[in-house]
Amino acid sequence: MSFHKTLQVTPIKHIGLPAPTIISPGSTVGEGVELMRGVSGACALVVDDGKLLGIVTERDVMNKVVGHPEMLPKPIEEIMSANPVALSQNSTVSEAIEIMGRGHYRNVPVIDDEGRATAALSVHAIVQFIIEHFPQDVSNLPPRPEQHMPTPDGA
Repeated sequence: MSFHKTLQVTPIKHIGLPAPTIISPGSTVGEGVELMRGVSGACALVVDDGKLLGIVTERDVMNKVVGHPEMLPKPIEEIMSANPVALSQNSTVSEAIEIMGRGHYRNVPVIDDEGRATAALSVHAIVQFIIEHFPQDVSNLPPRPEQHMPTPDGA
């Protein structure tokens, strides 16, 4: 199957996303920062009884917390993005790329049919999926897309 066709038909649930980093509403910003530091994820999902309420990203921490220690004891809701755009587990990789590109998102929550948070899709996860499934296509790309090599290069 071609590169573009694969992206158009592969649901993001097949990317193999880890469980999301979850924080409860009412937790403090400081608790959220510590939680995010303790995991490899670039975001935490604010979840109440399984339902997605918001997302806190590294960008939120950098823009709203760093340099403002008075924010640390405040509720996490003060820095989260409420009601974030979310993807269904059945959304395709192509749809995810479009939504992330259009919204300039680096992380997007993934929810199941009942609206429960199941994962957070990152740009990194999409890039890893593409590299793993299309190594020949990725390895042979020129450093600049508009560059055309007149002759093969390398051994």
